[in-house]
Amino acid sequence: MAYAPYSKFTVGAALLCEDGEVVTGCNVENISYGASICAERTALVKAVSCGQIKFRAIAVTADANDGFVPPCGVCRQFIVEFSANMAVYLAKPDFSTVLVSSINSDIQQLVRDSVAARNLAYCPYSKFQVGAALITTDGETFTGCNVENIAYGGSICAERTAIVKAVSSGKQKFKAIAVATDNIKTDSFTSPCGPCRQFIVEFGSDTIVYLAKVNDLATVLVTDIKELLPLSFTDF
Repeated sequence: MAYAPYSKFTVGAALLCEDGEVVTGCNVENISYGASICAERTALVKAVSCGQIKFRAIAVTADANDGFVPPCGVCRQFIVEFSANMAVYLAKPDFSTVLVSSINSDIQQLVRDSVAARNLAYCPYSKFQVGAALITTDGETFTGCNVENIAYGGSICAERTAIVKAVSSGKQKFKAIAVATDNIKTDSFTSPCGPCRQFIVEFGSDTIVYLAKVNDLATVLVTDIKELLPLSFTDF
């Protein structure tokens, strides 16, 4: 049932609700690619619009030549919105914190740039400021902040703002990205959301990710996009 005239890549999903009802979905593409919707989200939207918000499992099938195809980052974010217990796969990222003073000077500057970008955030609704700084493989830096919209779906995260600025300037190869937040509620590092992880991995699976807390810039959490988005959807 999938409508995939552009990619020719068909995907189906079946969502099992807590009460036993099954809701299915397929990918529906649009010539304006950003308006396309994956099978997993189709199933979730159908279920929620029918009053279902508690789910036990989701099954996804795709016509792939080289094995299983996991949900993209956007779909993963959709799934976890309703349940953190739906097991698509299990992964234990190898995160580590390091002293900022111990990392290269260009990365130290990248962290400072992300903090400065955070101050420009437009977030009248969430009040949650985020800044990002992206360094290309040739050493150029692009910064971004989150920009919210009263139509919440029209908002854009800091990471994607920085990437869009870079790509629109002719840059598509990145070495690292730093993200700065101030999560007062949990006093913890805040990592990129699912759509941002999918955006980052689109341009390279080796991008290093540095997470900073503006209230404690002595240390940063260091990981990479492969750890943040294992089994990433990067080809079909």
